[in-house]
Amino acid sequence: MKRLLVTLLAASAVAAVFILPANASSKSTHRVLGSSARALRPPSAGDRVQKPGAVSLAWTAAAPMPVALGEQGGGAALGNFFWAIGGYDSGFITHNNNQRYNKGTNTWAAGAPIPGTGGGWADAAFCVNPSDKTIHVVNGTDGSFLYTAHQVYNPLTNTWTLAAAPNTPADGFYYSQDSGCAFIGGKMYLYGGYGLTDTNPSAALQVLTWVYDPATDTWTDTGKTLPNSYLWSGYTNTGTAAYVAGGYDLGFVPHVQTKSFTPAGGWTVGPNLPQALGGPGEGNVSGHALVWGGITSAGTMSNKTYGCSLPGCASWVTTSFNLPVAKGFFAWGSGGSLYSGGGFDSAFTALTAAEHLP
Repeated sequence: MKRLLVTLLAASAVAAVFILPANASSKSTHRVLGSSARALRPPSAGDRVQKPGAVSLAWTAAAPMPVALGEQGGGAALGNFFWAIGGYDSGFITHNNNQRYNKGTNTWAAGAPIPGTGGGWADAAFCVNPSDKTIHVVNGTDGSFLYTAHQVYNPLTNTWTLAAAPNTPADGFYYSQDSGCAFIGGKMYLYGGYGLTDTNPSAALQVLTWVYDPATDTWTDTGKTLPNSYLWSGYTNTGTAAYVAGGYDLGFVPHVQTKSFTPAGGWTVGPNLPQALGGPGEGNVSGHALVWGGITSAGTMSNKTYGCSLPGCASWVTTSFNLPVAKGFFAWGSGGSLYSGGGFDSAFTALTAAEHLP
């Protein structure tokens, strides 16, 4: 909560008014909006006021991450590989590390750092395009500013490129942290989070849902809005639907609500989680959606895992298996398994602990 905002990591040419470091990107034009707001982080232990059948799987502790980081905003997984990109350390300094886990060898390796502003990146939306296996990292913060940005990582070539940042003719650019995203039917849907647009420059929790078409490198407003929005929610998707669980409101109160989205039907409120959670992970495996970890209303990290059957997800059950380490605000992703890495403990110390299921 010490961060100024707003400026633009542009993927299109505009007159430069405020220039970020020269290595921000190959497209180094930026502009500042007429209004400002603060990027957010969860209150740490030092400044927080206390305020159908079981899934027969189990978490397995993985080799620890080389660098302890949390609050990436999400993560990415493909088969036996998982990427934890960027994040904050225990001093709430952002990093640009690209840490890749190989489940087959239980080892971590370094990939090309995320370009971002050249210093670090966090609180972004992460999506995998199943057609070309690229990882899309949308919007986020460098620890001081919120951005509109669309950075694309190709794991096969270990290279980053820029795609069109979120923008529409009616609303201009969309700047946010902790939005969610989902690839469905060959297009990427970006939704929610904390941010603002050029035409609505008051920072707030957003309910918009925009769609990106990789074939034309363009964005469109779907007109389908969330019933409400939180930040630091868990999110995942199948090939036909997106799912969101928990999250914080702007009073830093965690919530129990879940939601689902289809391009045809829009957003629907789902069954409540068994307990309120901020900063959980969410994924899908073996025909189930799972939500795990996160911070509770008591201000402590959870090691619980909750599951429901897809596609309907009629109700959530508390599974019989727990995370090896209670934590929240970690990187997570769904591939051949569920993966999570890093995050914070209840004292908001960054962790190296990682795990997969199964």
